[in-house]
Amino acid sequence: MQHAVVTGAASGIGAATGRRLARDGFRIGLLDLRADATRDVADQIAAGGGTAYALEADVTDPAQLASAFGEARNVQAELSVLVNSAGVVVVNRFEDFSPADWRRTYEVNVIGTYLAMVAALPALRAADEPARVINVASAAGKRAGPFTAPYNASKAAVINLSRTAATAWAPDVLVNCVCPGVIDTPMWQSMDRDLEELGAGPEARFAERTAALPIARPGHADEVAELIGALAGPAGAYVLGEDINVSGGLVMH
Repeated sequence: MQHAVVTGAASGIGAATGRRLARDGFRIGLLDLRADATRDVADQIAAGGGTAYALEADVTDPAQLASAFGEARNVQAELSVLVNSAGVVVVNRFEDFSPADWRRTYEVNVIGTYLAMVAALPALRAADEPARVINVASAAGKRAGPFTAPYNASKAAVINLSRTAATAWAPDVLVNCVCPGVIDTPMWQSMDRDLEELGAGPEARFAERTAALPIARPGHADEVAELIGALAGPAGAYVLGEDINVSGGLVMH
């Protein structure tokens, strides 16, 4: 049985990715800070006939990650796929972000992604076939947005981090990233409430932004997970260093 670990797996794209890979027959390690919610996702996967287990760790803490990936190796020594979906966003006016906002966003979104990749590397290199790393970046890393500056910059960094890792680890480990757009997830729902409190104009809000997309609707976590599943499978065997948009036309390059 192939083995995958997904970070940020308690909800949203991470949880959807765990369910998607489980349908493809992977044993899934679900890693998140929210232990109860992560166990709930594992139980859902098991109820559907899949195989999953929960791992509790803060992706910004190397010791916690070392422990979690040690647990994963005890379950199964080799790791075929790592999906980094853990992320945070802070909403504010451009000039009002604090140094703490910037540090926290980069610690989770960029450094946390890097630390999880490094913690997983021995198990990834133990796989019989070239292993896959799929990082969840964002269309926000490719376009401007005045209310999410630290998030935008951090996701641009994740795109370049993925390309750099791709050059460093190929051909043993194939690294790519996906760039979701306006996806109906708990993170976007929280952002939308914060944008409303800030008095952000309709062009920044969820409903108006999705209506303005060429595809004229929001995306769903399961749709992002479908692309991740493709990259994790045979379709991703010759894909390396790419940042693939899942944005309904929000970004077309």
